[in-house]
Amino acid sequence: MIIFPAKGAVKGSGLDRQGFLKVAVLNKKTFSGKFGVSPPNPNRGRSRWSVTQPGHSGTNILTSAPILGTLGNYGGFTQTIPLLAGSSAIDTGNDTTCATTDQRGVMRPQGAHCDIGAYEALTVSGNAGVAGVSLIYNDGGAKPATSDSGGSYMVSVSTGWTSTITPSKTGYIFSPALINITTPVTSNLTGQDFTAHIIYTVFLPLVLR
Repeated sequence: MIIFPAKGAVKGSGLDRQGFLKVAVLNKKTFSGKFGVSPPNPNRGRSRWSVTQPGHSGTNILTSAPILGTLGNYGGFTQTIPLLAGSSAIDTGNDTTCATTDQRGVMRPQGAHCDIGAYEALTVSGNAGVAGVSLIYNDGGAKPATSDSGGSYMVSVSTGWTSTITPSKTGYIFSPALINITTPVTSNLTGQDFTAHIIYTVFLPLVLR
């Protein structure tokens, strides 16, 4: 994902009169969009975004926020902006027209379909055993994820990621206590499961003699 912040650097980039940063996202095929910044007028503290592609009728491809990470070095020769877990851009690209690799050289698709944009998300997923489990992992800093109603979870990681995933929820202990990923992740990794065990508290009566 390449961002041109200077006005006029490419059609669709720069700041508009309402204080929104307009960016162009390029990956062999041109996309365009708007992403909110902090405008001087506090009444304009909104974010707007849209993604379109050549030949598209004009209706937004994405219908909810893309949930993006921060610009950084996640592999390859240029900086990219990662798609985080739950991003509406994941698995919603066009498999017929998407490039065979993303901007970093990661093969597409990693999931059911190509991801939209220059970053193909790599994910680690599994089941935490119960809903509402907080899972902490580190990828350029500590990051959280939460298991869904069925206990399933998914985290988005950078290319070559290695670290641990640690579950926690009040009233439960987990086995294993953590999962240590030692082989660099270069494709989606599934089956990273935990078993949740309820902690029971037993109160015994006090007997005085």
